[in-house]
Order: sequence, then C-alpha cells, then structure tokens
Amino acid sequence: MDITGLDAFSQSVAEKIFARFPEWKALAMAQAERDAPSYLLVEVPPPPQADVAEPLRITTSNEEVTVGFDYYHCHFDEWVSDDGDSFGEGAALKFVEALLSERQAAASWWHGNDWRGSTVVRGSERPKPPDFVRDARRVRIRSWLGTYNADYAA
Repeated sequence: MDITGLDAFSQSVAEKIFARFPEWKALAMAQAERDAPSYLLVEVPPPPQADVAEPLRITTSNEEVTVGFDYYHCHFDEWVSDDGDSFGEGAALKFVEALLSERQAAASWWHGNDWRGSTVVRGSERPKPPDFVRDARRVRIRSWLGTYNADYAA
C-alpha cells in the first residue's frame, strides 16, 4: 500500500506497524471520512480456529490508534501517564502482540443476541463483567488461535 496519501499521524503509525509486521502492508488501505484526511485501516484475518465475528482491525482515525478483535475494541489515545508510560501507538502494538501470542483474549457479554459489553482477559482467566455490563446471561471469549475460546453462562 502507498501510505503517502495518509495524514502525518497515520503515516507514522503505519511505518511502525509495517516495521513489526511487514506482511500486513498488503492488508492495509487508506480510508477517508467526508472532509477529513485519509487514515490507515489494516484488517488482519485470523486463523479459522479463532471463530470470531470481526478480524483484527487497526485504524488511525482522528489521530488515535484503535484496535479491535471480535466484539472488543480499544482506543489508544496519545497521552503520557504520571509514570511516563505512553498509551499511544506503542501501547497499541503491545496490545496487538499480546492478542497474537494469546496472552490476551477478547471477552464479550450477551443477553440473548444483544451485546452488553466487552473487555479483554488474560489467557485462560475467567473474566468478571465490567461495571457497565448489565443483565448479561452469556460470556463469549475468543483468542487469536482459539486456544481460550469459550461460551458459557454469565
């Protein structure tokens, strides 16, 4: 993909992603919203055993990196905490690596076919619903290689 049409933030993030995952360059495309600069979209198809609704998706819209997998997504804004850790693209790439290595998986809560919320879980850990999840009856866990996939009553 030619990244010259992307905004400066997206170009910078793309270079970092492709330095780590050069094979993903073929999966990338420029996206644009009306009257806004182009941003990066990378969609990485997971192995079939992941059994997910949505692929690994990385975007750079509005100068923030967003990473999604199955029914979970997270915004990695560019800011620095009191201890000096950055939560921008560096943290997003660490999160992607944790998903690919199955150190983390996506967990979502459901009431019938209605999604109630999502979070991440470490490996085989049984997740607790976040405070914002109400009236969930089922938990769905999906990992990159399917090792930790599970569906059970909440």
